[in-house]
Amino acid sequence: MTNDHPFWQFSVHHYAVDGVASACLALQEQSGIDVNLLLFCCYGGRQGKVFTTEQIDQCRTVVDPWHSEIAKGLRAVRQRLKSGFDSVQKNQTEPLRQKILGMELEAEKIEQVLLAEAVPIDVRSDIPSGKAKRAAAANIALYFEQADIKNAPEQDQHLEAILSACFPNA
Repeated sequence: MTNDHPFWQFSVHHYAVDGVASACLALQEQSGIDVNLLLFCCYGGRQGKVFTTEQIDQCRTVVDPWHSEIAKGLRAVRQRLKSGFDSVQKNQTEPLRQKILGMELEAEKIEQVLLAEAVPIDVRSDIPSGKAKRAAAANIALYFEQADIKNAPEQDQHLEAILSACFPNA
């Protein structure tokens, strides 16, 4: 996937909106969600696509091994190096941590390719914001149900921040 793929552009644009990154990371830490799959649910909704159970299953089947073994592994190493490593000073580990951050970003792009190929979505611009937001919310609800992610009040706040950023006119 190149940087001009619509799903990648959607993700980069909306992740940069104030409050979205922190909401995504909180959901990732608190509930174990896959941020790319969450964003794919929003991206699908933006195009008016309401996923089926089979499509969410297909997405999870395709990306779960990559996400679990590669993306999470890189993230764990990067986070471990954040404050240095035992007797190695932070100024020595920071260049390595930055390289791992770049590799983690490349792993995220690969995961997005896997998602985009698992459930191809036609890009549309004629979907009313309210309908798109409802489709995205339905996609997220189905993803959470399929992944057995229990709804908690703090999740609602984070999800609303993400949905409001993705669908500001809804």
